[in-house]
Amino acid sequence: MAETLGSRFKAVLGKAYQKTEMRAVVLIDEYDKQLFFSNFLHILAEK
Repeated sequence: MAETLGSRFKAVLGKAYQKTEMRAVVLIDEYDKQLFFSNFLHILAEK
């Protein structure tokens, strides 16, 4: 079993390809990037 989120995602894509023999396109949406970044800064400020 994959250990990291990235390796799990890679495994899911690999298994989907094995099953369908179709390639996938992954789109990364950064809609909430500012929200994530501000929360990250808040966590850093607490340390």
